[in-house]
Amino acid sequence: MVALSVGGGGKSSTPTTARTPTGAGTQAGLQAGAAPWPPEYQRLATRLNALNLPQTADYPFHIHAMLRIYVDGKQVPIPAGIGIDPLGRFIAPLHTHDASGIVHMEAVRPFPATLGEFLDIWGVKFTPTQIGGYQAGGGNVLGVYVNGRRVSNPENYVMKAHDAIVIGFGKPGSFPTSYRAVFPFGL
Repeated sequence: MVALSVGGGGKSSTPTTARTPTGAGTQAGLQAGAAPWPPEYQRLATRLNALNLPQTADYPFHIHAMLRIYVDGKQVPIPAGIGIDPLGRFIAPLHTHDASGIVHMEAVRPFPATLGEFLDIWGVKFTPTQIGGYQAGGGNVLGVYVNGRRVSNPENYVMKAHDAIVIGFGKPGSFPTSYRAVFPFGL
């Protein structure tokens, strides 16, 4: 598998704030239906180009976070192969290898990998009030928690090593806000 060069360059240190990509390209092919959501590959290259993330590499930047999503109290699967072209042409700097919920962040340089960028790469519509086809309202809420703390700007939350992230949709109290993330040895 080779890396997709979709832009990059810039600073070599880890920025403290995320940039917000603009343009229709980041929204190309996003799924706005009911869960579960398979990885969306048809427009993945378009979204990656619009996101302008650094080139993928096994070094020097390689960290991991864990994501769990709940809809109406039921855990939604995080599929294997998010951000990995099934034809083997490229791999995104934010991706999954298996269905464990571990998000891999790998690039030639440190960068502010956001939760919103990961959902864009997956191909799932995500805003502060919506995930996929689920919108807050009518007694339902969308809450995002990292390590048990509520996140006020979930799209631009910069993921950190070993974060335990929860995205929950439903009635208040219908989903957990924290969990013990267990990473395999070496991650």
